[in-house]
Amino acid sequence: MSRLAVKAYCRQAMALLDVPVPCAIVTQRPRQIAVGEQAVIAVTVAESKERRLTLSRGAGRKEVVHQVRLDVYWIAADEQQGGAAFDGLLEQIDAIFRAVTIPVAIADPDSGGQSVILWIGEEITTVVDEPLLDETLQGLVVFAAQKTLAVTEHVVG
Repeated sequence: MSRLAVKAYCRQAMALLDVPVPCAIVTQRPRQIAVGEQAVIAVTVAESKERRLTLSRGAGRKEVVHQVRLDVYWIAADEQQGGAAFDGLLEQIDAIFRAVTIPVAIADPDSGGQSVILWIGEEITTVVDEPLLDETLQGLVVFAAQKTLAVTEHVVG
C-alpha cells in the first residue's frame, strides 16, 4: 500500500497526454515555473482511508480508498485559444482514467511492495477556477482546475 505507487501510476497513465505545449507531470506542486506557454499537472494523494477486510495480519487483505487530487494548470498567451486547449486537456485526463482496464497491479517505487488498484476513474470531480489575468504574468493567462479521482487499492498486510 503506497501513496507513492498510486501517484506513480497516475503520472504514468497521463504520460500519453497529447498537448501542443510542454507538459510537466509532477508529484509536488512547484513553487515556481518558467515563464512561457505550458501545462503543469501536480499529482497528490490528498486523503487515504484504510480498513482491514480479513482478520489475519501479515497475510490478510486491506482496502485503501484514496482521493487523488490533480492540480491542472495551463499557461497561455491567448485567452481564447488557451481556454479551449485547457478544456481539451481536462477532457483528455478524464478519458485516460475512464478507459483504465482494472484490476491494475502497481508497485511502490521505493519499497517494491505490490498492491492492486480495483477502482479508478469511476468518480471524477472537476472544479475549474476563474482564469488568472494579472499584469505580473507578462501578458500570459493562467487556467487552473482541480480534479479528484476516487481510487480503491487492495493490499496484503
